Amino acid sequence: VIGQRAASIARIARRMLSHGHGGTLLVVPLHDDNKWQGQLLPGQYELAASFTALRDCLNDWEAASRAVPTSERPTVDYWRQYQDAINAIARFTAVDGATIIRRDLTVPAFGTFVRGSEFGSDTAGKVIFEDLFEGGKERCGAIKDLGGSRHQSAARFCLAVPGALAIVASQDCSLCFIARPKGQNAVRVWAGLEFLLHGT
Repeated sequence: VIGQRAASIARIARRMLSHGHGGTLLVVPLHDDNKWQGQLLPGQYELAASFTALRDCLNDWEAASRAVPTSERPTVDYWRQYQDAINAIARFTAVDGATIIRRDLTVPAFGTFVRGSEFGSDTAGKVIFEDLFEGGKERCGAIKDLGGSRHQSAARFCLAVPGALAIVASQDCSLCFIARPKGQNAVRVWAGLEFLLHGT
């Protein structure tokens, strides 16, 4: 199930790139809504209830895989529902602001904006850039070195919310991943992920 969830996040990221608008997907821990909610301004598009189609689709498929022989599973119907859910979440990310997705693949909010924080309101939070294509070569910088407001906001959010991950797509079809490693007062940034998503 964990592998399916990770693959689903990768597919959402690929769709984010394809719509060409750019976007931010913030992956937040389960059972800690108060922590990440406090880092966001009120959403322009607040959901009355979490969007659960992707989680429900995977749960239904997992249940069916235990109860029904492989040859009898409704693979086409499942795949269509799964793709529809992926595409719906990707469309959320095309709206200005960030889309929030929990680790169980439920979406509680989209079109949200990150507040300033004690780490990043002055853009001075520490950032470690890691190059995936040069043997993991690292360089240090600050949030202000990330460039646009979308990337800086995602970095501030990850600094303030332990366990959160951010996937940021730019309008030039580049993709980066931002996370705060456990026990560190800095975020790591991996760029160039668009090259790793072919076939997802």
